[in-house]
Amino acid sequence: MNTYHITFGTYGTRLHGGVEPTVHHERNRLGDDFEPENEAIRTFERNSLKATPSLLSTEQRLFLEKAIPAICERGNWKRHIEAAREYHVHVLLSAEADPKAVRKWLKSWLCQSLNEHFGKRSWFAEGGSGKWVNDDDYFNAVYQYILNQRTTNDG
Repeated sequence: MNTYHITFGTYGTRLHGGVEPTVHHERNRLGDDFEPENEAIRTFERNSLKATPSLLSTEQRLFLEKAIPAICERGNWKRHIEAAREYHVHVLLSAEADPKAVRKWLKSWLCQSLNEHFGKRSWFAEGGSGKWVNDDDYFNAVYQYILNQRTTNDG
């Protein structure tokens, strides 16, 4: 079983060309710098959105942090810790599956749950990351990082 740090953003909240660093998967290669600030690109992306950007409320973040353990169980993954923030979600888990597949199912099942409780909308952006956690020091650092971002205080 491999351990992954899965991260994905909310829909329409972290656009290329903005202040926050981003990677454009069609323009960037491994090792390239982040996308530079560029108001024209940010405006183009904002105008291309098909729905309103999705910022997670405190209630929705608490809901996600409580839903993720059951979703990990559904996927047959070992959940270590999760955190939901206004703009993104982090999950540290172990799974036999490829991290892209895990991220895809995790996002899909979380969207279903959110839609049932808060109404249908575009919750998450496409893509995200699934970094392999390959040693104890990295695991502990990621765990602490996620713990510090949790909306709830229980681990």
